[in-house]
Order: sequence, then structure tokens, then C-alpha cells
Amino acid sequence: ATLDQWSPEELGNHVGYLPQDVQLFDGTIAENIARFEPQAPSDKILAAARAAGVHDLVIHLPEGYETRIGEAGSA
Repeated sequence: ATLDQWSPEELGNHVGYLPQDVQLFDGTIAENIARFEPQAPSDKILAAARAAGVHDLVIHLPEGYETRIGEAGSA
């Protein structure tokens, strides 16, 4: 089968794109995790970090979730 047998509308319902690039912004780790919900409670931030598999790494940093990172993850 070839992709041209379906209209773009039909095909769009079944195909998605998930980029693999990580986008980090200037701020704390907690702020980066909560960037789409700036007032997120800490339990939601911790749950998101655990789901992403980064919680154990973050808690071993000297400032934990308050560790500041620069644009694109620079220190």
C-alpha cells in the first residue's frame, strides 16, 4: 500500500509526530517541568518527574528541583 491512496485528512487521523529533541528553558528544574502549568502543585511536578524517569537524578542534585538550568539545559 502507498500513502497516496488516502486523503491527507484521513491519513492525519492515524499519523502523529513526536519530536525527540528536549527543550529546556532558563529557570529551575521545577519551572521547566511545570512550564505549561506555572502554578502546578509540587505533587504534580514530582509525579511528572517520576513518569519521565528523572526524579532520582534530580533529588541527588545539590539544589534538587530548585537547581537552575540555562537555556537549552546549559548550567
